[in-house]
Amino acid sequence: MTVKVTKATLAAIVLVSFAGVGSSVAAEGMYVTFSGGVNSISDADLDSTSFGVIEVEASLDTGSVVLGAIGKEFSSGMRIEGELSYRKNDFNDITLSIPATVFGTALAVSTSLDGDFTNVALMANVAYDFNKSGKLRPFLLAGIGFARVGINDATALSTLLADDDDNVAAFQVGAGVNYQYTEKWAFGASYRYFRTADPEFNDGDGTVFEVENESHSILLSVMSK
Repeated sequence: MTVKVTKATLAAIVLVSFAGVGSSVAAEGMYVTFSGGVNSISDADLDSTSFGVIEVEASLDTGSVVLGAIGKEFSSGMRIEGELSYRKNDFNDITLSIPATVFGTALAVSTSLDGDFTNVALMANVAYDFNKSGKLRPFLLAGIGFARVGINDATALSTLLADDDDNVAAFQVGAGVNYQYTEKWAFGASYRYFRTADPEFNDGDGTVFEVENESHSILLSVMSK
C-alpha cells in the first residue's frame, strides 16, 4: 500500500505533536541521547509507468540503525528534541511478476539483488514521559522531518539497476521505557515506526520509478543530562 505524505498531513502532525508544549512549566534542563539497534524494512514495491503491467518488488535484509538526539525536558513530562539518524539495509532479491496465472502457476521470476538502501533523517520530535517521579518512565514519541533516501549500487545479474538518492518528507512514531539509573544517567529500550513520502529514483536507462519506504526499529539507548 502506498501512503502519500501531504502538506496537510504534516501540518496536522505538527499541531498534534506540539499541543501542550506551551503550557509546560519550568524546564528541567538539556539532555543528549545515543541509540542503536536493528532496523527491519518492509518489502518495497517499485512503481513506474514504464513497467506496464509488470509488478516489481524488492526485499531487504534486516539492517542497523543509529541515532543521536539533543533535547530539552520539562517538569510536565514533555520533551522536545532534534534527532539525526542513519538506517541501512542490504538488498536481498528483486521479483518481477505479472498479475495473472497460467494453469494455476503465478508468472513471476526472482533474482538476487546486491547493494543497499539507506535513510539519513533529520527529525524534530516531541515525547511525553509518564511516571516522571519514578525510576521506570514509559514514554510516547512522534516526530516529523526530512530524509535523504538512497539506493546504492543496486546490481542484479551483473547489471547496475540503480544508484541514486532523493530528499523527501518523513515522519515517525514510537514508544518505549527509560530507567533513570541516576539523576544524570538513564538507559532505555524503544520501538520506532519510520515512514517517508515515496522517493523517486532513476535507473540506469533513465526510467523514473518510486519506492515505498517504511521501517520498524528496535533500539537500546543511553541518555545523559
